[in-house]
Amino acid sequence: MIAYKKEKIQNAICFFALKHKESTGYDLCQTRLYIYLAFLDFESVKELGQPSLELTYKATKIGPFPLEIHSKSGNFNNDFFEFKIDKHQYIVLAKKEPCLDYFSEYEIEIMYNIIEKYSHLTIKQIIATAYKEIKAWRRTLEQKPNSNIDYALTFDGNIMLKSEEDLTPAEEHYIIYKAIDELSQKKLKKIDIDNMITSKELERAV
Repeated sequence: MIAYKKEKIQNAICFFALKHKESTGYDLCQTRLYIYLAFLDFESVKELGQPSLELTYKATKIGPFPLEIHSKSGNFNNDFFEFKIDKHQYIVLAKKEPCLDYFSEYEIEIMYNIIEKYSHLTIKQIIATAYKEIKAWRRTLEQKPNSNIDYALTFDGNIMLKSEEDLTPAEEHYIIYKAIDELSQKKLKKIDIDNMITSKELERAV
């Protein structure tokens, strides 16, 4: 689990909404936001071996959909941004300047590059470009559409079966990242189980 995940997601959305508007003069639509976020996460995995935002993406025909955001986009408003319906689609409006202190210099560079490279593409063009460039989405869509995308599909072959000598630095870091993440999830589940047991014991005592 990444540090300051909530803050990073909020500020990334705010950043893309603000910078897209500055670059094009148009408000950022929901589908394009999702692709921007996917570019950030999957490019980070490809180059660094770890997603920037750690969002869970579903492989739809029009792009990777971040489930944590899509599930509440109709009611996802805060001090940083708001989702608003305009002409039968959701647009994202920034409310303030994003705080980029939560991001590394490399992540910030990726974010600015996304705006520079993709903001002036039409929605059809950016979907087609993402299909070519986000390998994990393309592979999931071809093999099992509408399922969750495994970040590991960013890499060629099964990296878990590769020898240490054959691993790239990004692949090696991803394996370490996944091991730590799985360990953290197990600890969280154990805490939940322990809390449930304690609650039941307290109920019996009363």
